[in-house]
Amino acid sequence: MGKPNLHAIQYRFNRRSLMILLIIMVGVGALFTWLLVHFLDREAKSHLLTQASMIAHAIDSKKIKSLSATSRDLNSPAYQSIKQQLRRVRLSHEPIRFLYLMGQNKDAEIFFYLDSQPSSSPDYVSPGFIYTEVSDDYRAVFRTQKGAVVGPVSDRWGVVMTALVPILDTKDQRLIALLGMDVQVSDWYIVILLKSLLPIIMMLSLMCVFYLWFILTIKNKRLKEAMSVDSLTKLYSRRWILEQAQIEFDRCGRTYGTLSAIIVDIDDFKQVNDNYGHQAGDFVLKMVSTRIKLSLRKTDFAGRLGGEEFVILLPDTPIENAVYVAEKHCKAISELSLHSSLCRGLNKVTASFGVASTECGPEDLKELLRQADSALYESKHQGKNRVSSYQVDQPTSSQPEWKRA
Repeated sequence: MGKPNLHAIQYRFNRRSLMILLIIMVGVGALFTWLLVHFLDREAKSHLLTQASMIAHAIDSKKIKSLSATSRDLNSPAYQSIKQQLRRVRLSHEPIRFLYLMGQNKDAEIFFYLDSQPSSSPDYVSPGFIYTEVSDDYRAVFRTQKGAVVGPVSDRWGVVMTALVPILDTKDQRLIALLGMDVQVSDWYIVILLKSLLPIIMMLSLMCVFYLWFILTIKNKRLKEAMSVDSLTKLYSRRWILEQAQIEFDRCGRTYGTLSAIIVDIDDFKQVNDNYGHQAGDFVLKMVSTRIKLSLRKTDFAGRLGGEEFVILLPDTPIENAVYVAEKHCKAISELSLHSSLCRGLNKVTASFGVASTECGPEDLKELLRQADSALYESKHQGKNRVSSYQVDQPTSSQPEWKRA
């Protein structure tokens, strides 16, 4: 079959292609989700660190310097003042689970100055309590004196995300203490999940819409393709071939090119149906259409006009060359071997051809096809199994050269 133009390209699609597209979409979705969660996690850490820094700046460093991190601090006004300050902040901010101040002794041990828990709480730590479960992230903040969010941190108090902010002496910028602010990990992930839920749902919805659109587009293309092809002969359908003929006819008018048309009609086809049945007739149509397709050039188009009649379009082909092409088709059809139980006794099938060209001056496509049909009638009148070409004065008829001898 000849090449269709760009607007009628035939699309091929299969289950494997769908699976590849689905895998790509799942990969894109997973990457988007990971990037979104990573971004929200960084944003939440930045917010937590900012919040902890504001609390740290509100604590009087002189009061911290007065603490000894021993049981004597329990009666210290500075201790009670800072503890109440941290307790008020924790109670007013529901996500905060723990607030505390830590220090580091000469032996590089991390200890607690105080925390926000009342002494009756099972989570309370006394002044000077050594934090033996300290991680390297804590020590890094003491060493670098730069705030950070670490976690998830797992210890005897549970699994938390922790914001650590150093509190420095305003005079010599020496590290006095480290403010720790803990948030329950489950709450942390719930917040990130809630923030990411809407974008993920929107992304999944768009991907589903795109996937469905892609499937419908492919099915629509395949439906158009099916409508453009005759189901029996697998040549182009009448509607498509006539649309293509109009396109080529208009193109020739713009570029001053030449378009030749060949109309083919199987000889005595009614007798085939009457004598051998319609199944035999369908078999003959398939054999003839297959032979026509095999004899086409890459630039040609062939379609079924209806019944046993076909049309072949030859763009940029003068009428002399079109006659030669038609003679090749005529010879190829007459040499068909009908090896089928449906056609026993039917030894030969022939066809008649009518050729016309825009060189003969048709005003429109209908006139070009009428001229080709007129030449076809001449072939029938002259004895069938031959090629006739339309001339301005009258059609001329010729048998293929292989029969003239």
